[in-house]
Amino acid sequence: MKRFLVLAAYLLVAAFFAAPGIAAGLPDKEIRMLVAYKPGGQSDLIARKVSGIIEQNKFFQYPVVVNNIPGSGTRDALRTLRDAKADGSTVLMHHNALLTMRSMNLLPWDYTEFTCIAQVTEAPMVVVVENSKPWKSFAELLADAKANPNKYSFALQGMGGNGHLITEKILQMSKAQFKRISYEGGGDSIAAQLGGHVDVRVSSLVETISYMRAGQFRVLAVSSEQRLPEIPEVPTLQESGIDIVFTIKNGVLGPKNMPTPALRELEAIIKKTVESDGFKSFCRENYMQPSFKGSVDYTAAFAKDWAIFKELGPSLIAPQK
Repeated sequence: MKRFLVLAAYLLVAAFFAAPGIAAGLPDKEIRMLVAYKPGGQSDLIARKVSGIIEQNKFFQYPVVVNNIPGSGTRDALRTLRDAKADGSTVLMHHNALLTMRSMNLLPWDYTEFTCIAQVTEAPMVVVVENSKPWKSFAELLADAKANPNKYSFALQGMGGNGHLITEKILQMSKAQFKRISYEGGGDSIAAQLGGHVDVRVSSLVETISYMRAGQFRVLAVSSEQRLPEIPEVPTLQESGIDIVFTIKNGVLGPKNMPTPALRELEAIIKKTVESDGFKSFCRENYMQPSFKGSVDYTAAFAKDWAIFKELGPSLIAPQK
C-alpha cells in the first residue's frame, strides 16, 4: 500500500506539470528571437547583442537564434509571433513603432495583442538642423517659424515610424506652421538636409552624433526627460516649451497569454543580460541607455506611449511628395 501511494503521488505531480497551461518554465529547446527588419538596424543589433550575451554567460542552456523577417511594414514578423506557440520559445525584439504604425492603421494589432516581456533599452529622439542655419535653440526656431508660416520645412522620416509621429506631435504642440516633406528613411533625410533641401529633422541620436561632431549638424533639443550626458548643453523639449517626453523603447515581445513561469524565466534572463557589463558597454557605444523593465512596467510604458499616439495617427496631414 505504501509503495502504491508513493507511485500515485509521483504520477499526480507529473500529471500536474504536464497539464495544459501549467509550465515549469521555458521549454528545453532554443529560443528564436525574431527581428522585423533587415540585418544591421538598431533592433537587429540589439537582438544579436542580447543573444550573444545570453549564450556567452550561459544565462540559458540553449541557443538564442536571431531570425530576421523583414517585409510588409513589420507585419510578417508580427504575424509570425502572433501565430507562434505561447511557450516562450519564440519572441520578438521590437520597439514602440508598433504603436505609431497602429495609430495610422498600418498594422491590425497593438501591444495588447502580445505579451510585453521586458524592455532592454531607451534612446531619445533629437531635433536637428544643418549647422549653417541661424537658430541656436529650438525655441528660437519656433519663434521664427511662427513669424514666417510655411517658410521652413520639417522632414517626415519613415511614414508611420517613431520619427514621423513624434515630429507630427511636436508640430501639433508647437502651433508653428512648417512644410512637411516625406522621406523613406534616415539616410534619405540626412542627405536631403545636408543638401539644403529640408530645414529640420527629428532622428535618433545615433544617426546624428557623428555629423554633429564633424560640425555638419546642430542638435536643438532632445525628447528625453533629462538632458543627455553625451550632449549636456542641449535642452530637452520640455525646457524648449514643448511638453512631451518620448524615447524609443526596444524590448522583447512574446505571443499573447504566455504562461507565467515561462514569462518570469525570460524576465530573469533578460534582466541579467541588461545588467551585464557587456550590454552596458554596447549601449554606451551606440548612444542608448540600458533600461530594464519587467513585464508589468513594460506594458505600462506601452500604454503611456499609446496615449500620445492613438488620437494623432488618423488626423495626420498628408505629406508633400
